Amino acid sequence: MKLKYRLFRRQNGIYFCENRTTHQQQSLRTKNRAEAARLINAKNEAQENDDFMAVFRKAAARDLSKDSQSNSYLPILMGAAGPKELPQRAQWSFCHAVYPGQIFPPDDSLVAGNMAMLEATEREGMVYGTG
Repeated sequence: MKLKYRLFRRQNGIYFCENRTTHQQQSLRTKNRAEAARLINAKNEAQENDDFMAVFRKAAARDLSKDSQSNSYLPILMGAAGPKELPQRAQWSFCHAVYPGQIFPPDDSLVAGNMAMLEATEREGMVYGTG
């Protein structure tokens, strides 16, 4: 995968980054190569994460299912295998993406749907059939 931003240094010694697509340049406001590398890596990593989440959201929209109470949820097994399992099965792994992983904010629609589905399967205060 080609990185979105490249690093270069101008004659005055200040490091800049350049967007490889738009060719827009931005000063990194440092003459220290290690600091410039850290900054450019952070920018590239953030872009990589945004690209991943866009692909994930598209797949999630495709595989979103409804339980017997019409709660939207994302099955742990995505694709054709997902609907074959109980909706609540192995949802602990999705919950770990919310906390402590903080991949999804608590108010995300995927989180809300999955939590509603889990609440609908409670028996005596415990989620039933998680596997």
